[in-house]
Amino acid sequence: MLKKLDCDVSVATIFGASAVTCLYSLVIPGILSTGAKWLILKKGTGKGTNVFSSMVYNQLSTMLVLLIFGLGALAITNPSTLVLSDSKSHYLLPIVCVVLLVVVLLVSILLLNGRTGSKIITSFGYLLKPLPEKIRQKGLLTLDQIAFFTTVGTRFHLIIAAHIIITGVGGGVATYILAARCANITTIPTSAFIWLWALIFILGRIPISIANLGVREATLMGLLSIYGVEKSQALLLSMVLFSSIVFIAGIGLIYQFSLPSFFPDHKVTNLKV
Repeated sequence: MLKKLDCDVSVATIFGASAVTCLYSLVIPGILSTGAKWLILKKGTGKGTNVFSSMVYNQLSTMLVLLIFGLGALAITNPSTLVLSDSKSHYLLPIVCVVLLVVVLLVSILLLNGRTGSKIITSFGYLLKPLPEKIRQKGLLTLDQIAFFTTVGTRFHLIIAAHIIITGVGGGVATYILAARCANITTIPTSAFIWLWALIFILGRIPISIANLGVREATLMGLLSIYGVEKSQALLLSMVLFSSIVFIAGIGLIYQFSLPSFFPDHKVTNLKV
């Protein structure tokens, strides 16, 4: 994504920036913590708007893929059969999920299509008119760069989607399954972990909690009770998941204070967010 906007960044720098972002997620709520990654990559490339545009495309692509997989898994798993006695009501949740899935697919096609996507994205420029000239020009440049991703072709979008499926969906679900085993939770079907992971990840993007603490616990304890999981087990599952965040944050701490050479042209110890 960064290379598409002429940003030459090493894999080590991106990994380090991601780890540092995880570190800052322990003190900065939700998606706001990604500002640390933007700042590091901006200083490493000297192209702040290019980096920001790439990050917007990345977040949008990730959300769309997770919504598609999450809604599909929720429709197939259909946990409403476990809580609703009326058999006719069992079809309501799958129908809603399928309708939402169609909407998400249509939105994805419209946004990522070269003909419609660029027009939709650049139309947001009208919202920038009341802003000062300098800010408006920066905003328009960012929108143009985001719109550029609508012209990269279907193959590029499929490659990005494949990466998200393998690393995001596959890795995330595998983490949940392993964490569930640690918490001795064996009553949940594998497909249920897909929509659970997607839901908690999306909720984690909302800047209402630190490292998704509180939101993740409430979500897991409430939804896993459908499958007969005790609250203590759900809480243990959440703590195991949180420990993985702390582990990556620890790597981020090492990057920030001990390995500044991984971040070109600046010292990460001076990072301010």
